[in-house]
Amino acid sequence: MAIVLIRRFFSVLSKTEQKILWLSLIGIAVSFVFLVGIGLRQSLVRVPTFGGEYSEALIGRAQFINPLFATTDVDRDLVRLTFSGLVKPKETDSGVTFIPDLADQIDLDAAQTLYTIRLKNDLRWQDGQPLTSADVIFTLQAIQNPDWKSPLAASVRGADIKQLDDSTLTIQLQKPYTPFIQALSVGIIPEHLWKNVLPANARLAEYNIKPIGSGPFRFSTITKDPNGLIHSYALERNQYFHSQKPYLDRITVRFYDSAELAIQAVERSEVQGLQVLPKQFRERLTRRPGLRSVLLRLPQSTNVFFNQQLLPALRDERVREALGIAVNRSMLIDVALAGEGEPVISPLLPGMLGYDTSLDSPAFDLERAGKLLDQAGYTLIDAKTYQEGLAKQAAAQTKKGTTPAENPPATETRGPANYRVKAGKALSIAITTAAQPDLTSAAEQIAAWWRDIGVDATVRTVDPKDMQNQVLANREFQALLYGQIFGNDPDPYPFWHSSQVRAPGLNLAQVSDKNIDQLLEQERTVSDNAKRVGLLQQFQQAIIKLKPAIFLYRPTYTYILPTNIHGMEQRQIVKPSDRWNSITQWYTKTKWAFK
Repeated sequence: MAIVLIRRFFSVLSKTEQKILWLSLIGIAVSFVFLVGIGLRQSLVRVPTFGGEYSEALIGRAQFINPLFATTDVDRDLVRLTFSGLVKPKETDSGVTFIPDLADQIDLDAAQTLYTIRLKNDLRWQDGQPLTSADVIFTLQAIQNPDWKSPLAASVRGADIKQLDDSTLTIQLQKPYTPFIQALSVGIIPEHLWKNVLPANARLAEYNIKPIGSGPFRFSTITKDPNGLIHSYALERNQYFHSQKPYLDRITVRFYDSAELAIQAVERSEVQGLQVLPKQFRERLTRRPGLRSVLLRLPQSTNVFFNQQLLPALRDERVREALGIAVNRSMLIDVALAGEGEPVISPLLPGMLGYDTSLDSPAFDLERAGKLLDQAGYTLIDAKTYQEGLAKQAAAQTKKGTTPAENPPATETRGPANYRVKAGKALSIAITTAAQPDLTSAAEQIAAWWRDIGVDATVRTVDPKDMQNQVLANREFQALLYGQIFGNDPDPYPFWHSSQVRAPGLNLAQVSDKNIDQLLEQERTVSDNAKRVGLLQQFQQAIIKLKPAIFLYRPTYTYILPTNIHGMEQRQIVKPSDRWNSITQWYTKTKWAFK
């Protein structure tokens, strides 16, 4: 009927009228489609989807892809991709915190010593076998077992671990210890694969090279070079992963013996990204098309620690203050780090729990530094007068038949234009540091500033591998330029408590103060963050007042990624492997979806 009426309607129209009508109808249809398209476009958005690959150059070789043994950056990188812990680090506006990973819920009793942990449902290993509380207990007890020789043993020492059922366990501590949550981030290993491996032979097991974990990616293939050395690892998405599965199908990591070789691999497009870009190579890659650099902040502070026991002149607070304000942090960062760093003015870093944002940055003031040394009794005399005085003393001692006193050996022959002298003896300080380009540059610049105020400052460099035994173990330094590396939880106890004065303790400035000890002991036992903040701020004020060190800068970590990798939002890391914290969010492919 409708068709008949339409035909009759058109039959009474002229050809011109029919043509106009058809054009009008076509225009209306096109407009309708256009408006619908606009509406859809406003309602749709590009979102990540599954697919794509990523390849990266790692500097070094894989040895132990095992959470219990991993100590190198390369091993930690692969462990982070293939294993999961009870908790995992997450970046927040106030720093890094821990959130559940394999754990579904963690409860702490009123005494703050008993952790009750319930696992998520239906957890599975990458081989499809169930992951239960027995695996967690096996892992933690293996760490405790001295036969396994795990470097993590101290993290769970004294903890009593018990299984309640397949999904629940308890961990009883001997006393409250708030930073213990960090120990629960260790990757869990499968009991069904490791229980028949003798602990003494654990480092020889094939599972260290072909791991099976519960992380977002699983081991796929391995390639070796003609000499039998592992050349690369291919990892693929873990179909049994307990959380959001990663968008990327595959990650390939290739190993190189030096930064130069790794950079060349990126330049040849053999790999897409680079684990770390040393500052001296920055210009080669940061401006290269198709690449982008990501600056990551490390929880590390590089400082000058004073040894008041070895150099009595440093026991005068005015001398320590003078040396501190004779350092220009901003300029030091430019000189030593090519501008890639942030000034540090306290024993805690900006963004850490308890950091006092009201702290004032010490001003660079050579004039005031000189006045403080005047007040400390150090008179400024020109180099010629000082040298003449030394010659007279030597002549007098020779005449008396005594041997002239020797000044400490210096690694630099350049002395100050003027000397600060007290009781006939010059104020002389040697700065000891590791023989690394950034630290050596920083030490030489600091020494130059100290010479500007009349201090006979020299620089002594030590091979990094010898730093522990030759310098730190016996505290053999007058002033030490060295870095402190914090964990995810900013526990300053290892660096400033009097019990850590002797090696292997890390109290390098050898601070022994009852008030500071009490603050640090209390802070470790408090779970209420507001109370911890108060205690940490009191601790900061006490250290700043004491002036046992000069807090200098926090370095950054330059990570190279291709521009087609999206979703990498990490900005603060504890160690290089933490750049993978958001790996499940990385993507290269997108699709349309409704908002």
